[in-house]
Amino acid sequence: MIRIPRLMRSVLPLSAVAAAVLVANAYANANAPASTATQPTTLLRGIPHQALFDVDFDGRNGIAVGAGGQIVVSGDAGKTWAPQPSPSPLSLLGVATRGAHSIAVGQMGLVLTRTDNGPWTVVKTPTTERLLSVDLNPSGLAVAVGSFGTVLRSTDHGASWQEATPDWHGLFASESATLGDGFRPHVFAVQVDDDGLVTIAGEVSMVLRARDALGWRVVHQGAVNEGRLDPSLFAMQIRRDGVGFAVGQSGLMLKTTDGGEQWAPIASGSTGLLLSVETRDRNVLVTGMREMRRSHDDGQTWTPVTGGDIATAWYSAAVQPEGSPQVLVAGQAGTILSIP
Repeated sequence: MIRIPRLMRSVLPLSAVAAAVLVANAYANANAPASTATQPTTLLRGIPHQALFDVDFDGRNGIAVGAGGQIVVSGDAGKTWAPQPSPSPLSLLGVATRGAHSIAVGQMGLVLTRTDNGPWTVVKTPTTERLLSVDLNPSGLAVAVGSFGTVLRSTDHGASWQEATPDWHGLFASESATLGDGFRPHVFAVQVDDDGLVTIAGEVSMVLRARDALGWRVVHQGAVNEGRLDPSLFAMQIRRDGVGFAVGQSGLMLKTTDGGEQWAPIASGSTGLLLSVETRDRNVLVTGMREMRRSHDDGQTWTPVTGGDIATAWYSAAVQPEGSPQVLVAGQAGTILSIP
């Protein structure tokens, strides 16, 4: 478990990777593991002060978003990228695209939507908290999650939003003496399935689920003892075959084999900050702070991925475009890599 400094509850991360930056010196893995080199291909490289926080694809069409409202799009499975103007200078921390509809979320409760290839439009939301992640399904159900327990719900592809926040006091009542009655955990990850089942994850290793984002229930929760909290979960993906992974601080990795109802820790081979996960078939790629790890057997064994700037940079998002054998990762300096 990690002892969380009091400051961490008052300084909100721009995204999961920003949270990782805040605690990197304290928790990053100091020992570089042995590995065989993998040479990634650089598809996009920005300048040092740029950062891409998230990337998503629907078919061959992809969107990556980042600091200062940066938006780049691809129509060829990530081989090439072109900038798009944002109507806001605020940083964008999460993005999702399905069919004709795309949603990006970020600082100060910012939500942008786009239909087809039209311009991005600012949509009013009932919050000014940072929104860290978003997902939507083909039916138009979208869920955005963020700081201090914020959960928003849309049923019209992001055109309008309502609060869908869990009863955090009720969920953490037994820990109120440690966490305080007003404890509202940061929520870093969300997945919206085609059937309307929504899964969210965040601080204290928590995983919650709800049909249509209404009536939340806890399916996994870490320990809270004497001011010590179990690590946060920063990213999560559940495949259609029911196998899924969630990753976070201190090399934390959870696995589910029943579609997300039960989660159990597995060995990741890392003690560092794991920021994203992408899995297809039995292949899993995990990105992090100055490391990447890969498994070809559904997480039973892991091999470090090296090459390029992986050992010195962070990559906070990973996605495998449909029909592509390679995983794309996005992160530091506005960089997008293709991992063979």
